[in-house]
Formats: sequence, structure tokens, C-alpha cells
Amino acid sequence: MPVTQQLPSGSNFAVDLGDGSNTGFAEVVFPPFAVNPDTLEPPLLRLRRAATGALDLYGWWDNARRDPKSGLRNVTIDLLSHDLRTNVLRWRFIKTRPVSLDYGPLDANRPAIVSETLVLAFERVEMGPAPVPPEPRVPLPR
Repeated sequence: MPVTQQLPSGSNFAVDLGDGSNTGFAEVVFPPFAVNPDTLEPPLLRLRRAATGALDLYGWWDNARRDPKSGLRNVTIDLLSHDLRTNVLRWRFIKTRPVSLDYGPLDANRPAIVSETLVLAFERVEMGPAPVPPEPRVPLPR
């Protein structure tokens, strides 16, 4: 019987906003990656998560609004394996900056999770295999 490989799911991913944290995004919407950028609108990366009261996205957006050069970061998105242990693929967005921050509606007639969406512009994207983590070091006996 042939061995079948479990393909990674689009629901298994991690987002690093350039500060080393995984901020619990529920959705990543990639732009089309055009060969000639002039043929499409400027590419925008959209990140969505539940609004929890955390102000990290607002803080980044506000800093970028006040000083556009201070808000530049490299954002990394890793596609994870089915067992969530291995990085399968990595997208690295270079010199990203917030373009907009918006929140889902507040509607007493339809209770739902309120989402916050951060839209990012970027200079370029690099894509490739995720780096293999180093083997843990075992201390030598004395």
C-alpha cells in the first residue's frame, strides 16, 4: 500500500509581525504576485484576527501614521505542517508598513466576533522553504 503524505492545511499558519510574536491571526489574504508590478494595483497583504483589546496593531498603525519611515518591519508568514511541528513554506514581506486598520461592525441584532484587519503595503516578497531549526545542544558531561 503506498504511503500518502498529509498535505498542509491553509488553516495551519503563524504570523510574525517583525517583533518575534505570533499574534493569533485567523486569516491571511495574499495579493497576486505580478511579474510586472505596474500591471496590477499596488499589492496589499491583509491580516485579520479577533479584536481582543490588544493595542499592538493600533500602536504600529499609529506610529506609521505619525512617521511613515518608523513603521517599517519585515513580516513573516509560515505555513505549518499538519501536526503543527514543522514549517513547510515561508513568505517574508520586506519593509512592510500599515496602510489601514479597520474593525468589523458592532451590531446588537447579530452578535458575532468583532474582527480587526490590518492592511499592509510592502516593498517586496521573498518566498522559500522555512529554515530548519537547529538541533538542541546537549551539554557535555564534565
